[in-house]
Amino acid sequence: MDRVPNSTRVVIPANPRESGGRAGIQEKKDFWFPAFAGMTDGEKPQTQVQGFLRSLIWFLGSDYTLPAAKETFMFPHLKNFNLRQWIDENRADWGQRRVIWEDSDFIAFVTRGPNSRKDFHIDPGDELFHQLEGELNLHYMTGEGKHEIAVLKPGELFLLPANVPHSPRRGEGSWTFVVERKRHPDEIDRFVWFCEQCGNKLYETTIRFDDPTDAVRAATDKIRSDAKLRTCNKCGEVLVA
Repeated sequence: MDRVPNSTRVVIPANPRESGGRAGIQEKKDFWFPAFAGMTDGEKPQTQVQGFLRSLIWFLGSDYTLPAAKETFMFPHLKNFNLRQWIDENRADWGQRRVIWEDSDFIAFVTRGPNSRKDFHIDPGDELFHQLEGELNLHYMTGEGKHEIAVLKPGELFLLPANVPHSPRRGEGSWTFVVERKRHPDEIDRFVWFCEQCGNKLYETTIRFDDPTDAVRAATDKIRSDAKLRTCNKCGEVLVA
């Protein structure tokens, strides 16, 4: 079996404790094989993880490919960081949202626009919104069934009480920091769609809210694929979801 070529490229997940707390950074190094002898200090393995992977690849040979490293953006506990700097350094490939801490009683994440949500989320706990850039149009339903909109501008905070149906809608350039608590084992989240013409409830579904991105996607897939669910049985209006 042929050994690994003299130069190969492998992605290694960064260890937050070994990268100054910069979680979510994947290190790319050029490895020289078959032995470490003759390497400069800069070329030698800098961590136990790197050394182990180099030795493993050399032993298994070039026919073996390590699984792709899973991207993560979690920060360690007891480590401060600059939120603005983190956003600026990663905004080009941010995606829809990034969760900040993994093992916490809170779900804290930064989400960006644009989005095209028409659902109203009902959270069993409070939610805190801090608008960072652009505007957030936070649609919500009052206890009397009235549709209201809170417009959040940069620097503004908004506390949304538990069980208030709400629909955060963002345009291009809108960035929001959101904090909510993790759900108790017996708690579920609800997603509701209303007719935009008469306010009649069109459809409601429940879901376990383990991950913000997956929960919203799962809740919207069904209604988007079924026009009957989006058609109001009161006025006949069809919701564009």
